[in-house]
Amino acid sequence: MEHQTRQHGLWAKRVAYSAALAFSMAVASQSAPADDLGGSFVSKFSRLDSSLWAPSNGWTNGDYWDCAWTRDNVRINEQKLRLELTKEPLLGKPFSCAEVQSRKLYGYGTYEVRMRATAASGVVSAFFSYSSPDPETKHNSEIDIEFLGRDTNKVQLNYLVDGQNQGVTLNDLGFDASSGMNDYAYEWLPDSLRWYINGKLVREVLREPGKPFPTHNSKIIMMIWNSSKLSEWMGPFENPPLPLSAYYDWVAFTKAGDKCQFPESIVCKIKK
Repeated sequence: MEHQTRQHGLWAKRVAYSAALAFSMAVASQSAPADDLGGSFVSKFSRLDSSLWAPSNGWTNGDYWDCAWTRDNVRINEQKLRLELTKEPLLGKPFSCAEVQSRKLYGYGTYEVRMRATAASGVVSAFFSYSSPDPETKHNSEIDIEFLGRDTNKVQLNYLVDGQNQGVTLNDLGFDASSGMNDYAYEWLPDSLRWYINGKLVREVLREPGKPFPTHNSKIIMMIWNSSKLSEWMGPFENPPLPLSAYYDWVAFTKAGDKCQFPESIVCKIKK
């Protein structure tokens, strides 16, 4: 395992951000019924497949965000999905940002992306899975791969259960995630969580009796956004030249138990 730095001092900020996300995402996630589970797929972005993906449009995640979502910032560029942060005021926010959600929910399996993050303090580009707030607890769950633009030589890996962080780590990449495309993945099974970078296992969490663990089917989400109110976590937003972009080459989901779908998949490389 690579060196991991726990960010205890930032958890309160991250929890507040997650609570705001949960509140705003509840409405957006209602379009996917609990039993509308998606199967294995590979999505390449020569176009945005409307049967798989829906751009967020015309709303915001709340006070912690300095931007609002617009489909105008979701583009296909050189057969890659491009999500932009732009200086276009929207819904009372000074900036516009971009997010794409899966139309269906997904469960246990392997989630993979080939992407290029953006580098700018106060900006996050991400790939993660997100469950709607639980009817009983009113809180969400997540499994995250997030790039803090303040230092794109690291990746933040995290999971939340009932809106609470269960362990944030910053993992050294050994490269700059904003300089080119790289492969990132996590395998979510009933008894474990494993994150991979360019085919290498970098973090493993084994489920333990009595300890929180994600169990809810989730949407797959890609996004870029900014904030001047979460500087302890994200770094200060310093009005960098805009637009800023995060690029996604492909996204894949392989349902637990299904065969590997393409040679580059981590599913082909994992030895059981």
